[in-house]
Parts: sequence; structure tokens; C-alpha cells
Amino acid sequence: MDGKPIAFRLPLPISKNDRVRIRHRKTFTFKNGRLIQGVKAQVFNTEEWKTYVQNTILRVKYELGIRLPHPKDGEKILIECWWYLRNDRTDCVNFHDLLADALKEALEIDDRHFLVADLWSEVDEKDPGVLIMIRTLTRNVPLGRREKIEVFR
Repeated sequence: MDGKPIAFRLPLPISKNDRVRIRHRKTFTFKNGRLIQGVKAQVFNTEEWKTYVQNTILRVKYELGIRLPHPKDGEKILIECWWYLRNDRTDCVNFHDLLADALKEALEIDDRHFLVADLWSEVDEKDPGVLIMIRTLTRNVPLGRREKIEVFR
């Protein structure tokens, strides 16, 4: 990335409720000679979520041109977001995990290195989406545990 921020727009992630589906099925086991009925739940990602991740991967790879280098020790990937929401009842914080998971697949970097910052949100019913800027953050001065506590007093 060479220290230059990369900015591009993505569609809004799907809602958390639409990301996974739970399928229940009956199970039967024997316990102490008696037949016991139970329920086993299967959790799986929906096709809508898989499509969103694939589209995000294609868009990010197109914008980057190459793979983003893996962050070195002490570096984080800052994802700054400008949200354009469908309505004023939508909470952009609910999209953080979904956006990070999609970008994790696209950038091939573990999302524990991500810091997500919301810089702006407004309602745009006609063209909802998120404008993101990706850049690398480096902590220049390593702080010990004691020094961190004194800074925030």
C-alpha cells in the first residue's frame, strides 16, 4: 500500500439477521433404554452473504490491484467509514463485523488487525452504501502498561 490511503465505495453489508440461517432437525437417541427426541441446530451462511463477500473481494482486488501487505508488528489496518444508510433507524455499528469479515476475505488479512472508525453517517435512500478508506497505522512510540495508564489519568 506504500503508505497511501485507498478509498472506494461498497454496497451496504446485509443485515446480521440475513447472514446466517439456522436449520433445526429432529434427532433420536437412546438413554437408559428409552428413546429420547432432541433437536439439533445447523448454522450456515446464506447465499446472499456469500454473494456479498464475493462481490466485495472482486471490488477490493480491483481497487488495490495487488494484495495488501500483511501488517508488521505494531501496525494496524485502519478502515475509515462514511456510511450512507437506507433510513434513520439503521445503526452503522451493526455493520462493523460484517464489513470486517468481508474485507478479511478480500485482503487476506486476519481481521484482528483491523480498526474500524465511523467518520460520518447520513441517510441516502436512493444509493445506500459505505465509502471506505484503508490505510496502515503505526504506533511510533511503544507504551508500556504503566505509561498507558498515566496517559489517560
